[in-house]
Amino acid sequence: MSETMTPGAAGSFEARMVAWLNARFARPGMPRIEADSPLFAGRLIDSIRILELIAWTERAIGHEIRDVEIRMDNFRSVARIAEVFANGAGRGMRDAGRAGRADADVATTDIDDVLVEGGAE
Repeated sequence: MSETMTPGAAGSFEARMVAWLNARFARPGMPRIEADSPLFAGRLIDSIRILELIAWTERAIGHEIRDVEIRMDNFRSVARIAEVFANGAGRGMRDAGRAGRADADVATTDIDDVLVEGGAE
């Protein structure tokens, strides 16, 4: 079930993500994961677990996260993930170095739009 987030839903998003992270990744003897817990610096998330976190986030916000938005900084804590993605603003792309041209259109190509010649049929 896919549910698109609304601008006021960041708090609910944070609570649901914190609950999911604790259920999925918490281990006995580890401190509870909170909205401001450093996910990478605290070694709570690694290169494999980030894939699960991205997939969960995409399901929660109702759309895919663009590759340019997948940066450690955008996933440093639940609070940051909510700030960047829960309101659907796509701030991750602007924060990735495009803030100076926030009004400029950024062209993206979806993998389904790329023609590959000589590929397997």
